[in-house]
Amino acid sequence: MGRLKEPFRVYAQKRHWITKDGKTHNGVSYRIRYWAGNVLKTMPTGKKKKSDALAYAFELARQGKFNMTPTFRDFATGFYDRPENVRGLKPGTQYRKTKSLNKPLLEWFGDYTLAELTTTFFENFFQKKVDEGETAKGTAINHIATLSQVFEDAVKRGHLVSNPMKGITVQGPDSEKEAFTLDEVNALLTDTYPWSETLSYYACLISAVTGLRIGEIQALQKKHIRFDQRQGVVVIHVEQSYSPIGKKPGKTKTPAGERFVPVVGAAASWLKGRAILKRPAENGNPPEFQDQDYYIFSSTGGVDGIIGQGTISYALNKYYEKKVGAEKPRTKTFHSFRHFFNSRMLILTAHNDALVKAVMGHGDKNNMTLTYMTTTPDKFLSLVEPMRKILGTVKTLILPSGEEIEVPDDKNTTDFGAIGPDNY
Repeated sequence: MGRLKEPFRVYAQKRHWITKDGKTHNGVSYRIRYWAGNVLKTMPTGKKKKSDALAYAFELARQGKFNMTPTFRDFATGFYDRPENVRGLKPGTQYRKTKSLNKPLLEWFGDYTLAELTTTFFENFFQKKVDEGETAKGTAINHIATLSQVFEDAVKRGHLVSNPMKGITVQGPDSEKEAFTLDEVNALLTDTYPWSETLSYYACLISAVTGLRIGEIQALQKKHIRFDQRQGVVVIHVEQSYSPIGKKPGKTKTPAGERFVPVVGAAASWLKGRAILKRPAENGNPPEFQDQDYYIFSSTGGVDGIIGQGTISYALNKYYEKKVGAEKPRTKTFHSFRHFFNSRMLILTAHNDALVKAVMGHGDKNNMTLTYMTTTPDKFLSLVEPMRKILGTVKTLILPSGEEIEVPDDKNTTDFGAIGPDNY
């Protein structure tokens, strides 16, 4: 027998009996069929009328005398392995939901029956997690979204009357990821150049001065680095983003994510030089550079060696505590460099919101002006001068190439090595 369509069912059981005087009697008794965990059970009501039996069953349910629904573990285990539950989900979304469900949701709620998991229970549970700093608000919201799909299915199957996840709110900081301050960025990226973890350092620096997302930085190849000889500016062509799930580059996060972004200063010099240097100049021979498909943020130059987000975050946490002198707040992550870029560029461009959104890949797909700007390299060149001021430094260094690098006062700057050809 399959699962019932209601949390419990009161049903009639016909009875036939013969008394001592030989008379045959017919009657009806009412019983309750219900779920106790994953086991189907029945019990008598002792009532002769269905209305009385129903009232008795509801009273028992109110008192919690029996469990009417399966446990969360019994119902949800393997939920995202079933084709009907992943239809329409992108592979990355399916992966994240499966990971969220298997750990920690099944660990947290597995032994509860579905009926015990109420809206109030969940709201109090997740709010406590956020308040105590055990779970970020954004993570809690993602867990709630995963649970909502599971409980919606429980409603369709008749185990619950309504989805307990609907209407849940979790209070938290106004911004889950805060921007780094100018002082923090200078302490991390200019006052401490270089870190021992070179790729992690430049990933953070490039994000701070261009607003690139971490996946866009991981996916950078030599062919994406261009030099505008007329303007003397390095331009990054952002056209892909690395996925830690598929472990390979794919499309940018949004259609407007494909764009051309100028980069200046130390980040530009590194991208144009050491980042793509295969063999330095020696014995009168010119330097040799990597092939066009070379992945800049890879230990091997290939997809298999692309630096992981966890590696970058670990280095950031370590150097933040060492150079800023305090433990990094949980609300500040690698993405905080992107927030820093956004806030600084708005100030430096007199709040030209449309231009800043476009260079960050936030353009409105229905806005043809932004679409045109993201696909045309020279449209962002007006941002070069504000970009030179983004770190707020007061001293410049002239490289052999003639480029000016902004550096903080009375700090030594390491030689950037060979500079690449004027055009790629």
